[in-house]
Amino acid sequence: MRIAAMAVMTVAMSGGAWAEAEVAVCMQFGADILPLAVAEKMASKTFAEIGVTVEWQLGCTRCPCGPAIVIDLSYHTAANDHLGSWAYALPYEGTRVVVFWDRIQRKMPAGWAQILLAHVLAHEIAHILQGESRHSESGILKARWSDEDIFEMMKKPVSFTETDIVLIRHGLETRSRVPLVRH
Repeated sequence: MRIAAMAVMTVAMSGGAWAEAEVAVCMQFGADILPLAVAEKMASKTFAEIGVTVEWQLGCTRCPCGPAIVIDLSYHTAANDHLGSWAYALPYEGTRVVVFWDRIQRKMPAGWAQILLAHVLAHEIAHILQGESRHSESGILKARWSDEDIFEMMKKPVSFTETDIVLIRHGLETRSRVPLVRH
């Protein structure tokens, strides 16, 4: 939490002014193009509200070199793989996210799965951008979403908390200065 406090102080001292930022995200996927397109659009809107543009690429062959985030969709997740999770990110590596798309599809009716997927994408991309595994008490970066939280997402998209926004911005500044670890 010390990093969060320092980042908030930095923003307060700078007057809170942020430049627009752009992030490249490369999706490794199967055949589910339509739900992905809807989810990407919704996740992009969530980030646009905080001044971050997400540039999506389908597949990694066209993905730009540099600090792109790579998202793999899992279609056959092992039952014991990250129990109870929709996805996981490797924020200290700075590039990799795995989304358990099969779990999301089992949880939600077809038309709603893409809405949950959009929130999961925003959540995991935010971890990568912040460069840490922290969670918030509420909002997109809440550690565990209850059924009630998910029901609310279906009515109205959930957003980032002010602390989340500050830490994303701080992470973006750090990300632009520090080379990422590639595996």
